[in-house]
Amino acid sequence: MESPEAFTLKDFLVGPDAAQATLGLSPSYAQTMTMTEVWGWAERAFGANPLADISLSYPPLFGHPDLRAEIQKGYPGLGPDQIVVTAGLDDALATIALALVAPGERVIVHTPSYQPHRSTAAWRGAQIVPWPGHEADAWAPDLDQLAELLRQPTRLVFTSLPHNPTGFMPDKAFLARMIDLVEASGAILIADEIYSGLPADQPWPGPLACRSERVISLHGLSKTRGLPGLRMGWLASRNDEGLAAIKALRKHTNSYNSAVSEALATAILRHDDQILARNTEILRTNMAVAEEFFHRHDNLFAWTTPKAGVNGFPRWHGPGNTTELSLRLLREAQLLVAPSTYFGAGEQHMRIGLGLRNFAEGLNRLDSFLAKI
Repeated sequence: MESPEAFTLKDFLVGPDAAQATLGLSPSYAQTMTMTEVWGWAERAFGANPLADISLSYPPLFGHPDLRAEIQKGYPGLGPDQIVVTAGLDDALATIALALVAPGERVIVHTPSYQPHRSTAAWRGAQIVPWPGHEADAWAPDLDQLAELLRQPTRLVFTSLPHNPTGFMPDKAFLARMIDLVEASGAILIADEIYSGLPADQPWPGPLACRSERVISLHGLSKTRGLPGLRMGWLASRNDEGLAAIKALRKHTNSYNSAVSEALATAILRHDDQILARNTEILRTNMAVAEEFFHRHDNLFAWTTPKAGVNGFPRWHGPGNTTELSLRLLREAQLLVAPSTYFGAGEQHMRIGLGLRNFAEGLNRLDSFLAKI
């Protein structure tokens, strides 16, 4: 059984040492918005002074009906009662672990991974079983290996699609077989789809919750919409048993969300196409910059072009490992770069975030540092 681990990724990104950084190359979200920008979208959705009539009494359980109606548009065949709004996806992940996992149960995790995919279930006493992606195959995991892992009783299978941190995105045939394997095993697939939507002009074969009753899909506004400070996420599923357990637990914990945040989230989703188009333009520009940089430094990095989302996961071929490199970058260049150890992936990779307008500035600072070594 994996011992519970501290949330070291968050400690690294927002801890005291990170305060040295004046630029970051690892933000895992699209270009953030100011309150002025969000207010503009709210005025377009609701008219002048859009929040004036919002009641600050207790909001509806599990999300305001207007917000769930907007979310429901992205989940054909699901009803509003099959959507639960949460305070970001960390809230959803903790709820899933508490509601659906018992001590000793097996949980398969697609790795490398966002740390809470491993750690929340581990805190419940689950046995965490890695299902690794393979760098040589553009970070695709092996479905035959998943079939073998599922021969033993398994409670949950965690994946993120598009994948964090590698940018892997499977095709329809891969998704169909993965779902078939999970259905046959009796497990539940937790599909973290929070990076779906970028780039906006790329077809998205999900959400997976619409394909199977054995899937719980997760999404939110933090990553592709660039609104992590709004703290709006959700889960969607046709798995009635799982949803009932989740709702029962949330009545004891956090079944209400901020009424103001829910209203602003509703406005954002009513203009979703425009926001995703803006963020896609930034992403495409940054991707071209990244391709040129890593090609020029192919003696120091091996770069696998991400298929979707805003993250990349280059391999470091320079001296030392990426934990050592990240500490040097903090101290000598005031640049924050997250090493692969925080993603359960050894010491030779780093996560690169391609979503912000200052991405090229961060790469230029890395370039200057590399010239010194």
